[in-house]
Amino acid sequence: MIVLPSTSTGVTFLIVGVLFSLIGVSKQDCIWYGVCNKDAIGHKQYCSYNGTAKAMNDEGLQLLAERCSFLLESEQKNFCCDVEQVKILNEQVKLAANILDRCPACMTNLVRHICEFSCSPLQSEFAKVVETKKNKDDVPYITSIDLHITEEYINKTYKSCSQVSVPQTGQLAFDLMCGAYPASRCSPTKWFTYMGDKQNPYVPFQITYVQHPTNSTKDGFTPANPKTTPCNKAVNSELPACSCTDCELSCPIAPDDPVIPPSFKIGGFDAFTVIMTVVFSVGTIIFLMGSFLFTKDSINDEEFQVGNDGVTDDSMYKPEPRYFEKLGARTEFFLENIFTRWGTFFASYPWMTLLGGIVIVVAFGYGITFVQITTDPVKLWASPTSKSRIEREYFDSKFEPFFRIEQIIIKAVDLPYINHNTSNGPIKFGPIFKKDFLANVLDLQESIKNLDANGTSLNHICYAPLKDDDSTVQASDCVVQSIWGYFQDDKERLEDSEEDNGYNVTYLDELYQCMKVIPFLVLAVGVDNIFILVQTYQRDQRRTDETIEQQVGRVLGRVGPSMLLTSVSECCCFFLGGLSDMPAVKAFALYAGVALLIDFMLQITCFVGLFTLDIKRKEENRLDICCFIKCKKSDSVHNTEGLLYKFISGAFVPLLMKKVVRAFVMIIFFAWFCASIALVPKIDIGLDQELAMPEDSFVLHYIKSLNEHLSIGPPVYFVLKGDINYSNTSSQNLVCSGRYCNDDSALTQLYLASRRPNLTYIARPASSWIDDYFDWTVSPSCCKYHPNNGSFCPHEDTSCLSCNITKNQLKRPDVHDFGKYLPFFLKDNPDDSCVKAGHAAYSGGVRYNFDKKSLNVDASFALSKEQSQVNRAADSLSKMGSSIFSGITLTKFAGILVLAFAKSQIFQVFYFRMYLGIVVIGATHGLIFLPVLLSYIGAPQNNARLESHHQENGEQETSLSGVR
Repeated sequence: MIVLPSTSTGVTFLIVGVLFSLIGVSKQDCIWYGVCNKDAIGHKQYCSYNGTAKAMNDEGLQLLAERCSFLLESEQKNFCCDVEQVKILNEQVKLAANILDRCPACMTNLVRHICEFSCSPLQSEFAKVVETKKNKDDVPYITSIDLHITEEYINKTYKSCSQVSVPQTGQLAFDLMCGAYPASRCSPTKWFTYMGDKQNPYVPFQITYVQHPTNSTKDGFTPANPKTTPCNKAVNSELPACSCTDCELSCPIAPDDPVIPPSFKIGGFDAFTVIMTVVFSVGTIIFLMGSFLFTKDSINDEEFQVGNDGVTDDSMYKPEPRYFEKLGARTEFFLENIFTRWGTFFASYPWMTLLGGIVIVVAFGYGITFVQITTDPVKLWASPTSKSRIEREYFDSKFEPFFRIEQIIIKAVDLPYINHNTSNGPIKFGPIFKKDFLANVLDLQESIKNLDANGTSLNHICYAPLKDDDSTVQASDCVVQSIWGYFQDDKERLEDSEEDNGYNVTYLDELYQCMKVIPFLVLAVGVDNIFILVQTYQRDQRRTDETIEQQVGRVLGRVGPSMLLTSVSECCCFFLGGLSDMPAVKAFALYAGVALLIDFMLQITCFVGLFTLDIKRKEENRLDICCFIKCKKSDSVHNTEGLLYKFISGAFVPLLMKKVVRAFVMIIFFAWFCASIALVPKIDIGLDQELAMPEDSFVLHYIKSLNEHLSIGPPVYFVLKGDINYSNTSSQNLVCSGRYCNDDSALTQLYLASRRPNLTYIARPASSWIDDYFDWTVSPSCCKYHPNNGSFCPHEDTSCLSCNITKNQLKRPDVHDFGKYLPFFLKDNPDDSCVKAGHAAYSGGVRYNFDKKSLNVDASFALSKEQSQVNRAADSLSKMGSSIFSGITLTKFAGILVLAFAKSQIFQVFYFRMYLGIVVIGATHGLIFLPVLLSYIGAPQNNARLESHHQENGEQETSLSGVR
């Protein structure tokens, strides 16, 4: 008898030989004949018989020819079984055939020993009756036998079946047929022991396989040694060799693994590190030689002075300005003139400017009513043109929605381990297997099943693959996979116990067997312009007969071009980010870019008006908040520089501009540059899915628990697109993986890919509906129809008729019947008699038919009036250093600090940590590296600009005209 476990139905099927008892000693003696008992669960047991083989009638011979035709090759007509036994044999073999018929050699090898044990007239040579009982008529029937068999046969049969796959589950047949052992731990002895174990509910009596190393007679028994066929060989002209997915020996020679070029090394060290080390060493030596041996600075450290805004007489006799100097000066004067007029106008009408700004902001703010909040992670993080999203949308348009698997990961905390003593030694179980803990898990499971949320319960939303769309789903129909499935959700099973050699066998023994931020960024990026404008005004002296409005306009004319330059550069950076295909990043970048433009416009309009009003308030000596309160006016007002400015100009700049310090700075930053290049190849590409979720998201907690406690990956779907005629044999062979299929078929290639874990992430072969459909059509117990209208009928309905499927020479449905019976296959529910029915597995799966701080110092350096490069760098850093540090670095740091508290990890990593890194790195470059670099290789003075400056201001002290 053949019994196998099916994961689709939860029913266990075992492969068991229908075997017999040895009583006599004659060569042709039988050990059984006929059926004379049926046990409580319906097992038919055979009569003990000590006589010669009996003649088989024509019906019996015809039945034997179905699976045991080799017994008829020698014209043998006498057997140790009757017609009823042959029928039982064929019915039970069908169970194994549902899974193993994919591989003819495997099935044939296995059936050979079953046929011989069941009907051979030489049973007494290899079978021995161990125990019998009597039925109600006092007739003895067999309850236990020993079967003597060669190790050669068991090993070869096991080898021929070891790779047979189950397309429906993507597992191997031995995952279902080796009892408590998965295929990876199964062995020939374990397999045959399981097939004869009386503890299996499908075994009618105990069958003990006694293995012999040879086929020589021992202890009066000559072990059976049936003929076997390797899985890569054809059994006969009608049964081909097993396919690649069922027999590794049949697979084509796999191409060599792609050669992964070894990492580039020099002398055993990383090549990039070695090269950049050499570059750094050579560059440093050349720089030091050039700085200290072959050149001499225009001034010495002792002669260096900060804050000398005066210009020597020699500066008045510079060469005639060149064309590009004149062009640069004209451009700057043009922009200064525009911004001066602009600033004067808005400073003259502050209240009108503020009112107009409020009106515009409110008008633009109305657009928030059209905002649509997107929470779908696919729409947020997957590009509309990405391959994965296009494939997902195609899948959703053609098949049923992707079902989300709800999982509850339960972990025992602060509970002790369980030490369980068994006859095989002590076994250590985790704390989750404590009886009380398991009972609580079941209570939780049942509570979930009984949940009712405003009339919606589990049966309304669950996945019930065995129910039709128009049928009523009960909670018991829902797919719920838990440890309690082994106990059929019955708490009393935990109380089961029995004795085994003095040890208490409990539920633990059974388990052991079966287990084996954007607004803050806009604020931070935009507020620095305000600091520059205010600090430039504070350092400016109002000219004679100049009004407040004119002074504000003139100051804006100085800093306006710089504000424009940096704002445009920042916007361009964000707009470049808008080229990203990732929707969330694209939306953020475009939003930030537009916001910065609006921010700049408000700064040169509304802020100018507000700033003018504040200057008037200050000169009238009114309080900041309560501006209507006027204080006693002081005798004089002094514009004094702040402590930060004094520190930078009096301590930091003199130190930084020392010859040794400048050289040291250049070497440090050059080392930083070389190290960065050396580390670029080591950067990992990709986005961890955990980063896309907030820290308090239950999904994030779920993924972390999944990675910590389980070993499982996401499901993968392979969709075949295009005009494929699946009823055509040639097209079928391009897809399927069973008999007669091409060696390079789609499913075979996927199978081979799953066998190469070092190259692919496919854990197991893909489920194959077409292979299971072929097997379903071959099984006579599967396809049925209603006799009155020919419509589909479940195969377990005994009132229906079996389908008469017309097959071609490959034993597949012909063109007409392929399409006719495919819907039947997709509606049929699997069970022990038809494990390949496709409703549960395939019903929904087949559809037939940049850094801106450097800009400030650079612009200030270009407009400095000092003569030498060192003095010009010192002058620019003295005047712009405090503004950069307070107005840019600190404001940005304060603005992005808020993002450190964001729940989204993506914002924490990419918008806080990375942006903070950019701010810090930019500040060090703008305040340290760039001034030093300009002191060495800075551009010469713009003589046209300097000459014009003297003509305009005479001997008056000048300030920076191109701040930033």
